[in-house]
Amino acid sequence: MNRRFFLGATAVGFGLAAAPEWIRQAFAGEPSSKTLLFDAYRRARRAGRSLLVFVIPADPNECWRRGHALGAFITYATDAQLSTLAHCEVVCATTAHVDDLVPTAPAGEPLALLVDTTAVPARVRAITAKLADPNATTADGPDWQHREAAVDQVVMTNVARVAEAFGGVLGAADPKLGASVRAALSARDVPGSRWAGSGGCGVSYEHPDKGDEDMGGVSCGMGFVSEKSQRFLLLLASPST
Repeated sequence: MNRRFFLGATAVGFGLAAAPEWIRQAFAGEPSSKTLLFDAYRRARRAGRSLLVFVIPADPNECWRRGHALGAFITYATDAQLSTLAHCEVVCATTAHVDDLVPTAPAGEPLALLVDTTAVPARVRAITAKLADPNATTADGPDWQHREAAVDQVVMTNVARVAEAFGGVLGAADPKLGASVRAALSARDVPGSRWAGSGGCGVSYEHPDKGDEDMGGVSCGMGFVSEKSQRFLLLLASPST
């Protein structure tokens, strides 16, 4: 029987479209997404840094795919690729909340928005990337190793596309800064998201200070999660008020 690969289960598989209670609990006690965004803007402005907003899409399935792509970028990009983020304050937010901060922000839901905090009013540039869908990879290879390699190749294609998109707007930086960027973005949850992982039978959160219980899940054996798909950013906007 052919089985479809999926990224730590699909959004539909976890019932993400209905924003289930386990995902709501993941953000319980968090400040609102709007508060996180405005706080990040103030930090960036005080430090003379740009604000890089990972955009949280309205569509749950796109939110799920984008969280995996951004998580894979932070996890697997080279130091040179990651170094482009060295002078940015990073936050995750919806475009509705960005519009509250900068009403002149570009329309649509790009991969990210770069806010120049030194300008008054702030200037915003959209960063776009065409992401491949690892879920479109069918399990037709001769064995699991070949099939896993095929999915991981798609994941790394997205890493390269995200790196190209960020590098094209942010510009090159000292590759030696890449390791510190990775450490800073991994040592804690990126505001507006949570670091999570899944082997296909549930989701666990990476930072125990917020609880590290297995939440949600699908029946084991119903799908396969490749190694490079297992760590991702869980993007979900907290209440806006």
